[in-house]
Amino acid sequence: MGKTINYKTLASIGIWIICLAGYPFDFRYALGYPFMVPIIIGFLLLSVLLIKNGLEHSIRIQRSLMLLYCCLIFFWLFQMAIRCDLSYISNIFQVLCIVIIFLAIKNFVGVYSISQQFIYFMIANCIGGTIIMLLLIVHNFPPLFQFAQHDGRLGSFYYLTFTNTVFDTGAFSIIRYSGLFDEPGNVAYGCMFALIINRLTLKSRKAELLLLILPIFTFSLAHFVTAILYILFFYWKRTKLILSLAILLTCTFIILKSTKDTDYNRIYSLTLERLEQGDDGTIKGNNREDLEQNALLYFKENPILGKGKTAFAGNTGEIGANIFFYGALYGILGYIFIYIILYYLIFFLIIKHNVILEWCDGLKCCLLIIINLFQRPDMTGIFPLFTLTIFALCVFHLYEKNSFQLKYE
Repeated sequence: MGKTINYKTLASIGIWIICLAGYPFDFRYALGYPFMVPIIIGFLLLSVLLIKNGLEHSIRIQRSLMLLYCCLIFFWLFQMAIRCDLSYISNIFQVLCIVIIFLAIKNFVGVYSISQQFIYFMIANCIGGTIIMLLLIVHNFPPLFQFAQHDGRLGSFYYLTFTNTVFDTGAFSIIRYSGLFDEPGNVAYGCMFALIINRLTLKSRKAELLLLILPIFTFSLAHFVTAILYILFFYWKRTKLILSLAILLTCTFIILKSTKDTDYNRIYSLTLERLEQGDDGTIKGNNREDLEQNALLYFKENPILGKGKTAFAGNTGEIGANIFFYGALYGILGYIFIYIILYYLIFFLIIKHNVILEWCDGLKCCLLIIINLFQRPDMTGIFPLFTLTIFALCVFHLYEKNSFQLKYE
């Protein structure tokens, strides 16, 4: 029993070392360490645990998910071959990191435990950020330190949270907190997955409430949309709840509107003003309009294979993060392979919905993920693949559990 607990703890440590070392977290830029060092340490730790376990017992896998990972590796090998570009080795290594994380979850940590860890991790990010944001409004104080982020923006660390958006009036400061992430939008993205995973595993109302309310203070439009859709998707039959939401939104609108042209005008500019139409006819909060147009133009130039990541000389800033991002880089082929795990889950949920969840609930979860992909299309990095892997394991776990129960009823 002691050995099992020790393996589980070590595996959890290895998983989080790998996930936190690089993008989208700010540690690597704030502390200036070579981020591949902790990733390799975590990778080797999990490898040793799996080899030792394989010699003593056998390694458990989920075949369909392993096949999907192999498809991703094949895609990056294909890109490396047709473009004669060895930089795609990093993409292959990231998939291998996810494979070893997946095996560690399956053999040591367990779906429920990793789900719990992920949900509490996101809640901790939100609590720390919210506390600092509120403290800065009532009492101004300087950050512990500042640093240059990967895109050149100034990042600040305020004891419990990073941020790259600070409005300092002297008497008080208003920030968009980002927790341990590089920007607020990634907190909202992680909380969206945490909401879905909580619904499938923990089913904690307290966690759900925290994940719906606290990320509001990131001032992320994506979270506003996610929160409203989540409530409408899963609580639409509860008339009192929907009425309470309408009243809350109305009160919030009135309060935010009252901050316009006051000392707290920055709060208005970060919220309601982002929904207003700009002089160019676009929504002010959509800062990806020009990037979408650029990416779409590149996509049209080579719709099948795209231009490849080296076409942008290591700088994808001119096409940004939007739904046409992977079209510009890898064309239609990129959309097929990069999102292959999500496609499989949607297909699996359609076929097996009556065994897994109530009708359409699983598809609603997938729809929330798809909607967020318009703002956060990345499904190639370690953290995005990690979150999708947890979601996939939750779906398969529910299927196996409910199939077993139906078999013996």
